Amino acid sequence: MMKVNELKKELADGVVRSAYLFYGEEGYLVLHYINQIKGLLLPDSTLADFNLSVFDKMDLEAIGEYVKTPPVFAERKLLIVKDTGLFKTPRAEDKEYWEAALSDIPPYLCILFAETAIDKRQKKPLSLVEKNGAVVPYSQFGAKDGSWGLAVFEVTLGELPARVRLVWSPAEESRRKKAILNLMRIG
Repeated sequence: MMKVNELKKELADGVVRSAYLFYGEEGYLVLHYINQIKGLLLPDSTLADFNLSVFDKMDLEAIGEYVKTPPVFAERKLLIVKDTGLFKTPRAEDKEYWEAALSDIPPYLCILFAETAIDKRQKKPLSLVEKNGAVVPYSQFGAKDGSWGLAVFEVTLGELPARVRLVWSPAEESRRKKAILNLMRIG
């Protein structure tokens, strides 16, 4: 498993792997890093229509066609597959397809899975993604690693906008919620 900071450094260096699995509760961070990968692979947004495909459901035939087609006027293309269930409770045909596809990813393709939850007992698909790329968990910010969070709110006091900055640790969860509620009452 790759940590978010390691991914951030790799992307800052312009490195994009062949496969990624982003999973967890922090949807904003998942979307942020998907957009960073998209920006690195498809800097010319006019070509994104040809070199980016997003699937919200498992359509193996359409996915297969997209995977086989080389990129148009670009070096690489991006396939994003959301909430497939492949890493939780996969159907046999989905598991078979993806095990074959992840074993032989074309050099022009980056496959990115975005899942809300996974089952770590799905070892084969997880190991194939790790072999070709990275598995990056986005657990609730600071919940497991004890890191500190930061929130910035815009509050209007009469005509003057004021920036209010709250810093908290996971141990101060109830205090943070009370502070946010108080800010909401001010606005």
